[in-house]
Amino acid sequence: MFADVQKWVKSCERCNFSKRVMPSVVTPMGHLLATRPLEVVAMDFTTLEKSSDGKEDVLVITDVFTKFTVAVATKDQKATTVARILVTEWFQKYGIPARLHSDQGRNFEGEVIKALCDMYQVRKSRTTPYHPQGNAQCERFNRTMHDLLRTLGTKQKKKWTGYLPELVYTYNVTPHSSTGFSPYELLFGQKPWLPVDFLLGREEQADSSVEWVTHHREKLAEIHRLTRQNLGTAATHRKRRHDAKVRGTRPTKGDIVLIRDHPPGRNKIQDAWKTEKYRVVEQIQEDGSPLLLESLETGARKRLHISQVKRMIEDKEELPQRCPEEVRQIPQKDASPREVERVEKIAHREKSQGVTGWENVDAEEGDSRDDSTRTGEESHSEVLARKEANRYNSGSKTGRPKRVTAGRHSNVHRLPRSAKICSVMKALCGLLEVLC
Repeated sequence: MFADVQKWVKSCERCNFSKRVMPSVVTPMGHLLATRPLEVVAMDFTTLEKSSDGKEDVLVITDVFTKFTVAVATKDQKATTVARILVTEWFQKYGIPARLHSDQGRNFEGEVIKALCDMYQVRKSRTTPYHPQGNAQCERFNRTMHDLLRTLGTKQKKKWTGYLPELVYTYNVTPHSSTGFSPYELLFGQKPWLPVDFLLGREEQADSSVEWVTHHREKLAEIHRLTRQNLGTAATHRKRRHDAKVRGTRPTKGDIVLIRDHPPGRNKIQDAWKTEKYRVVEQIQEDGSPLLLESLETGARKRLHISQVKRMIEDKEELPQRCPEEVRQIPQKDASPREVERVEKIAHREKSQGVTGWENVDAEEGDSRDDSTRTGEESHSEVLARKEANRYNSGSKTGRPKRVTAGRHSNVHRLPRSAKICSVMKALCGLLEVLC
């Protein structure tokens, strides 16, 4: 019975549209890894409080392998702004990457960026909608940048754009926990000159140009090898820790699913899922996290993460409307003529005189039942007869009880027993005083 009710509720269309998946689905962690500098460059926008110069957006560009990052404050998030900063602040200074990775914002997926990638022969990749974990490198730098800017004073925060270059430089010359080297050293092959080096000095290399190039090449190859090893170890550790929390069912190919709705504005009582239904066409990766969906209405296709969809139980299997036969069938016994006569007598008497109960009938019948039947358990037929009589006279007038103590109560005022004893003792004491 419980399984049938649960299946029926899960197949309710209104419940499917309105209720969220609890607990939320947690999928295995994926990786965005690179094996060399400028292989994958990721970018993202973050919005802060408006500064005194009118800028409130920051375009973050980071190399996935070296973690080297550039952050530029902007007044808008237009595609032309993104293209201009990519060319002037990255392509012309550090080189052209093999692949650009971003979310599906219109400023990253428009015709301007597409033309730029075609011009420089750069491949373009994107995350699934509403899944920032797909661009984790930029999101992690954003959190670091927010934490550092939050430490500024109240007056300094109004001019945070002036402190942004120093913040980015500090990040690039600090050894990263995942690689073990600073982003600056991984990208340029040598340690950066820090302010402390200008104060204390640094030991100069006495090698010739040829020896320096050879040593530099060997050192760069070694730190890149160690970086790849450290990145793999860190990614495995993160995945093991994250995958221990994996939960939820995953839609498979052919399932009917709903897409998560993200309405703007106030949406606390809005439906959690869109009413348009989709079919799973393909699982893009082995873990099944990104899904290729096809609309049942228009045929349009979308690529979404599994956390943004919910499997819908559409076909209601036929559920039993009544109890099973083995539960509904009650063994019955044919009533004897004597029992039928007794039921008719009870019904006739109570209808004419308004008497309820069995006492008067038993008294008048005298020998209608023997002592063994009266003192023992009632038979099944007698139970049915008594229920039929009560049902027949459900609207009849209730008879008065015949107890002598009817309407009386030993403790009328519902006093605690201790209080009742005290009142009696006081009454006795008062009586003794009068007598004395």
